[in-house]
Amino acid sequence: MYETIVNPESGRKVSLYKKKGQAILLKYLQQSGGEVNNLPEICAQPGPCWKGYVYIGPKPKVKGSCIKKSKLCKKRLGKGTQCKSKINCKDISPFEKKNTNYKLKKYTGGALCPQNNSAIDIYNLTEAIKCEGSQTWLLYKDATRDDVIIKKLGPVKWLTEDTIIKEIEATTKAGDLGIGPEVVFSTICQEERGGKTYAAGYIVMKFIQGRTLKKKDLRDKDIVDEINMLLLKMHDYDMKHDDLHNGNIMIGYTKKTDDATPIDSSVLINERVWIIDHSGSEPTHGDSQLTHLNIEWNDD
Repeated sequence: MYETIVNPESGRKVSLYKKKGQAILLKYLQQSGGEVNNLPEICAQPGPCWKGYVYIGPKPKVKGSCIKKSKLCKKRLGKGTQCKSKINCKDISPFEKKNTNYKLKKYTGGALCPQNNSAIDIYNLTEAIKCEGSQTWLLYKDATRDDVIIKKLGPVKWLTEDTIIKEIEATTKAGDLGIGPEVVFSTICQEERGGKTYAAGYIVMKFIQGRTLKKKDLRDKDIVDEINMLLLKMHDYDMKHDDLHNGNIMIGYTKKTDDATPIDSSVLINERVWIIDHSGSEPTHGDSQLTHLNIEWNDD
């Protein structure tokens, strides 16, 4: 994608993001009979962008052509600052609070914690089986039911209770917003490991029948659009994903017929995209919006 244009008067390249470059591009379009009237006006709100954004050019659907109004009002230099004189920044409160449209589930401890460092007691599970895990976390399912899955965090010395709380709240928040699976129960316990006591967290979530993202999925426009929509939603609600790879993006399945078995992939269809494994990180100043182009690949 071109970002500069040659000035016919000086022979030098000019940025398409500057007024001079846009004027030269407009003149070329007029001379070539291009559809000038179809080009949106620079600084339009929202123009070809999302609600709450400002169009700063040079062309629609080009990366960086839209910027959130609140972010633009904070900029002092750079692309788009010429639009600040054309938009009303006074209606943006510096004390604006986000994330007020959901209610986090509370976690409790004590008697609800499992005995003997197992997940059997959590959420009335009767026969827990370990699915996968690492030194920091484990996933459990119940052999007698397939509607929930449990994520255990800790106990390890480098995983503090504050870190566990952040992940519980972020996972719950993602579920409430429809970004990740719904959290139905969570708790924090104190468990022993190596003769010492550490915090351990348990998150009970609705189980997603599906698979992880494959590179071939990026050829599906609907899947790509849904990934970008969920990442934009996370950004809007002050959520940041520090580990965006294909294993943390799931394509949920649904059955074509009621009697279809989930083992037979021929009777399954893609239902929707989910983003999982939320750590509780918040965006910092200067963080850009993640898209499908930022996904790291652990396998094909």
